[in-house]
Amino acid sequence: MLRLGNWTLVEDRWDLLVANWRAAPLRKRIVLTDNRPAVLSRDETVVTTVPMPVWLEARKKLKKTEDFYFSGAAGRGDRMCEMCNAKLRLTKEFTHAWAFRCEVCKSVEVHGKDKVGGTIGAGETEKS
Repeated sequence: MLRLGNWTLVEDRWDLLVANWRAAPLRKRIVLTDNRPAVLSRDETVVTTVPMPVWLEARKKLKKTEDFYFSGAAGRGDRMCEMCNAKLRLTKEFTHAWAFRCEVCKSVEVHGKDKVGGTIGAGETEKS
């Protein structure tokens, strides 16, 4: 545990942070100045995040996924990032899914057209 201004900073496991993030209301989800995702406690005195080495490894894996699937095609998106709640940018349309990238936390999200809408069959065919 560390002090971060008026907050107590608690570093936890990645899987626990992800679970807490998804369960937290949007106003309790924050991004620290070092770009790590974090969750504020109910009384806003404790901030839970992951250790920096864990975040760096998670970002590497997200970056590899991003480099593999996306060529940087420009587009528009109106979905919000699950990690930091910033607006996502549409990067690609596949036959069955939309791919988005967050410019704030650099996360990547892929959403199936059967869940979020879109014409199934339109877009690029995935390479196997």
